[in-house]
Amino acid sequence: MPQVYDSLLSMARGSLIHLVGIFGCLTFPTSTQAVRLITGDEYAPWVDTALPGGGIATEMVREVFELIGSETISIESKPWARALYETQQGQHDATFPYVPTLERKQNFLYSAPLFSVRNALFSGAKAPAFRDVVSLKGKTLCRPQGYSIDLVETMLKQVSFEVVRPVGIGNCFRMLVRDRVDVVMTSESVGLLEIRSSPELAAASIKLDIVPEIADELTLHLLAPKSDSDSAALIEKFNEGLTRYEASGLRQKLFDRRLSELPVR
Repeated sequence: MPQVYDSLLSMARGSLIHLVGIFGCLTFPTSTQAVRLITGDEYAPWVDTALPGGGIATEMVREVFELIGSETISIESKPWARALYETQQGQHDATFPYVPTLERKQNFLYSAPLFSVRNALFSGAKAPAFRDVVSLKGKTLCRPQGYSIDLVETMLKQVSFEVVRPVGIGNCFRMLVRDRVDVVMTSESVGLLEIRSSPELAAASIKLDIVPEIADELTLHLLAPKSDSDSAALIEKFNEGLTRYEASGLRQKLFDRRLSELPVR
């Protein structure tokens, strides 16, 4: 019996060592893992390093991950196009907030919507009103790098106009007041806050036009790369947390608090 016992013990030890060797090579995503996030900048009130908490969307994403038990949450800020590229390359677990596009859907998984916006056209005080896409004919439109371009490409199929793409929405508006572009296309909330936050822009009597053809509500999301095998679980867990976050009233409290702090004319 002692010999049989020793043999079984030896086999058990060997199996245990084998199992440790196997499982030691595997990682199991848990809610307490560190989460590496990246976003852009100059998209106030949603994302902006100059705002408390980095902007409403940044605060919301951080709070949702905290709600689902993530202990370490790092959030970098880089130009929008760079943030998207680095996430696709696996340097970050997720990025936010982005609208769905055909190209992005090929490479990323999307969370449930974080918030929604609608596009508007901003132009100088002396410019004619933009009532439809055709009125853009021969004009120069500014759309920052990293912003979705699908809608602009659709518009270009209807009418010819020039598109310039500097880094940051602030540069678009500075080009507008210096007559280097005719119109800036961005979300209504972002454009209005950019104007209200700058004495130069506020004094320029910039006009806002809502063009029905491009004014549909757009949802913005957290994106995780399809190339990462953990992304599906991350998005599922985040969506669960987002549902709890909204149901608890925390989302509305955040919106009410931060929006009340924004500058007004």
